[in-house]
Amino acid sequence: MFKYACMLAVLIMISLAPGIHLTYGASSSTKPLVVAWIYKVTPQVYDVIKENHEYISWISPDWFVLKDNGSIGVFTDRGANDLNLINLASQYGIKIHPMVVSNVPERMHQLFTNPAAFHNFSSTLIKIAQTYGYNGFNIDFEAPMLEDAQTFAQFLSRLAYVFHKAGLKLTVDVAAKRMAYSTNSFLGAYDYKALGQSGVDYIMIMTYDYYELKGVPRPVAPPSWVEACVKYALNYIPRNKLLMGIPSYGWEWTKDGKLVDWHMYDYISNLIKERGLKPVFDQTYKEKYLDLGTTAIYYNDHETVVYKAIIARKYKLPGVAVWRLDGGDPLIWKAIYDTLIGKITPSTTTTTTTSTAASSTTSTTTTSSTASTTTTTTSTATSRTTTTSKTTTTTMKTTTSTPTTSTHSKTTTSSTGTTTSKTTTVTRTIVSSTLSISTLTKTVERGASTAGLWAATIIIIIIIPAAAYYYTKKNNTI
Repeated sequence: MFKYACMLAVLIMISLAPGIHLTYGASSSTKPLVVAWIYKVTPQVYDVIKENHEYISWISPDWFVLKDNGSIGVFTDRGANDLNLINLASQYGIKIHPMVVSNVPERMHQLFTNPAAFHNFSSTLIKIAQTYGYNGFNIDFEAPMLEDAQTFAQFLSRLAYVFHKAGLKLTVDVAAKRMAYSTNSFLGAYDYKALGQSGVDYIMIMTYDYYELKGVPRPVAPPSWVEACVKYALNYIPRNKLLMGIPSYGWEWTKDGKLVDWHMYDYISNLIKERGLKPVFDQTYKEKYLDLGTTAIYYNDHETVVYKAIIARKYKLPGVAVWRLDGGDPLIWKAIYDTLIGKITPSTTTTTTTSTAASSTTSTTTTSSTASTTTTTTSTATSRTTTTSKTTTTTMKTTTSTPTTSTHSKTTTSSTGTTTSKTTTVTRTIVSSTLSISTLTKTVERGASTAGLWAATIIIIIIIPAAAYYYTKKNNTI
């Protein structure tokens, strides 16, 4: 017994002492999964991959689109099936999972319910993967389709089964939400429970394009909202399937909260240099804030993404997915990866001055019974658009709203000029965290380490001597 007590004490000290064990996910050998979405293949894409290949696991370029009867359209103007990119990714061991997009509910419903359309869709994708060596596909279906929430999940299960037989992986993008929104035709279309039970390999929760604020410039992805969405998703989606979205772009607003445009980091960086501007770090939303006089921009770079990535680490998610690689800050990849493996924390990265712009008009009430801060807000106009010329399809993602409700509208203009648009209305409430991510993470880790040391100390000082005394007395050795 003495021998076993000693062994137990040693094991407890090793496993719980601070600084001794650092793991990511299920085991210390697990490498975080970092997925880079790509809108268009440009020379910058090659350069970023060459310089950051050790931090990127998969790339997911926006190359394919759902057409009628389950057929597949190809975005040739975005570099679809680009052999140079395929060879470069292969050289560095980066997997390619092209996106298949749609925002036309009628085409989606046809695909979900028509066996012939499903066969056409799945067999075409498998053939494309086999031709170019792709490892799987990323389904990005975004449209008001509440009535198809269950058939969407069932479709994904069937597609996953077919893909897995062919040796391919299947991932899906879903809108971020921190509650059910069961009657919202856009947010309600993503039934987290049904999706979590489907056979997909990973579910990418798009924790950006924040829609819960009124009357002021709006951040892209405030950490308190991102964390609330992740916590809600984990109620229904297995942890080992959930990837958290991170933005690499910014939004420009009028000072009273009307959307002007959205910009990638390279545009914002050039604007700062040309005008000699000085961005500040907003302590409330953990994003960069750029005052342009009549308008302002909230945006993300290699410093701000750390505040998002730490959430994925805190909840031990397999990894993250970043929209997007082209046009983003090339330094974010190392920052994200180092955060996921615990090498850096938010407090070690941000050196810019602070600002609380855009937070003063939010009404806040504190509920003492839960010791949490609840902020009631309503949406204003937000938009995220893609307006580059295309040879096949032009897509536009837009979110519009009134002071008390928000309306999601997503429009697709096909090559024939046909337009589809649907809207929905919902009132939302946001819950904000009262602790910073870094402080909370350190507190939890410190508490666990302290408890472990106390447990080991008690075993060594009390239990082991008592066991030794009992053992020796029993064997008449005193």
